[in-house]
Amino acid sequence: MEENYCIPITLWVDFEYKHYLIRRDGKRVGYLFYWADFSSYPVFDNKNNIPQIKLPVRTEYSSIEEILTSFIEAITDYYAWICNEIGNYEQDEKDVEEILQAYMRYRG
Repeated sequence: MEENYCIPITLWVDFEYKHYLIRRDGKRVGYLFYWADFSSYPVFDNKNNIPQIKLPVRTEYSSIEEILTSFIEAITDYYAWICNEIGNYEQDEKDVEEILQAYMRYRG
């Protein structure tokens, strides 16, 4: 991923062996993205403070494409956060699908 995308702030991705994750409001989701608000790009001295994506990966019930779609959505949230647009950002399913299909073609 680092070969194709600029990642200016370290991002921790935690793949969890679960079917789904549950948000604080009780909704089942395909990923969670935890971040903090900063006025400038920070340097992290503790891995517990790094922005984090939690992604459930249980292929018994989810296809690889579904897991990758969740990952793409989470990375898209990360970039919205980097651009300071996370508060008024809405994902476009077509963009997510386009990235997924480009990856699937690349993978061959």
